[in-house]
Amino acid sequence: MSPSDETPLETTIGYEQLAIDLTATLAMREPDPYVKAAMDFALELAPTKEYVREVLAAEVCRTTQCEEFADVSELDEDNRFFMWNNHVNGSVDEVPSHVVIAERITKEGEDYRREDEPNPVEQLQDRSCDNTTISRTAG
Repeated sequence: MSPSDETPLETTIGYEQLAIDLTATLAMREPDPYVKAAMDFALELAPTKEYVREVLAAEVCRTTQCEEFADVSELDEDNRFFMWNNHVNGSVDEVPSHVVIAERITKEGEDYRREDEPNPVEQLQDRSCDNTTISRTAG
């Protein structure tokens, strides 16, 4: 097919394929310094369960207020956090994730979590009910 017989799309695809081929050829000859740096980076895979539990316990009741962090229980009832949360979620009983949890509790007697030790957040330790007030209500 001569260039005059190609549609603009076919011409563009041809140029793109040529660019891919040239990039691949160059990549084999000249290693990318960013790829080398990424390959030299030491990644340590280690258990993170304790770290995650600490973060959950420390942060579950925190939210942002402009550029700062605040404890939800210390906010006034008329704070925009609660207005936004109610606007986005409406009735907490209709939030899909809570509906699924309630159905699971009704069927199995407890929620879906697998725990080998109690939840680090005391309000979340009872698996027979869905806590829908944590981080949602003013102090």
